[in-house]
Amino acid sequence: PIPPWFDPPTGPFDTTDPDAWEWLHSTFAAVVTALDAELGVVFDQLRAAGLDQSATWLLTSDFGYPLGEHGQLGPHRPWLHTELVHLPLIVRLPGAVEACRRVSGFTQPPDLFPTLLDLFEMKPTEGMSLLPLARGEAESSRTQAITSLELNGASEIAIRTEDCAFLLPLKVPESEKREPMLFDKPDDRWEVNDMRTRKIDRADELERKLRESTG
Repeated sequence: PIPPWFDPPTGPFDTTDPDAWEWLHSTFAAVVTALDAELGVVFDQLRAAGLDQSATWLLTSDFGYPLGEHGQLGPHRPWLHTELVHLPLIVRLPGAVEACRRVSGFTQPPDLFPTLLDLFEMKPTEGMSLLPLARGEAESSRTQAITSLELNGASEIAIRTEDCAFLLPLKVPESEKREPMLFDKPDDRWEVNDMRTRKIDRADELERKLRESTG
């Protein structure tokens, strides 16, 4: 048995160390298993109170947790790869209506507030409610998602479209090196192959759009 890694350090991760990989992934699997069990207890309590038939359940997260995929462990640098910015978002409607529906359109955290207003039958004055998407009544009108983050003296901005993800470092520590990157989507799910030099026109187009968005 592999003992859990109780306090893995946040920071650079040696991706060439197979023992560290196994230790980290085994620990993460244990954490996921424990969380599933804890959520199961909560869901049982909700069902016992009849809230599986009368309430909407919404489960999401504030950010992802890098597990060494790009040489980082935890929120150490604001490198906006999919493991940090692609968040879970599960909406369970009363009575499990539209169960197993998968929405492929772009959504972002600002959508949560108008969604909550919509749930309480209050008309949102701005933003996009996710309820029509969850009910299969509409598709996302968003053609892209832009994310930015500043953390530990570094900053980055990124844009995700249907066909690619472009990451643009704005501030990088002097001791490190990081260049703009372009990844094909959805084929390159884990963002392994940087296509920027092969698709420089597309990369330049997205870089201009990001710089304009930052003023």
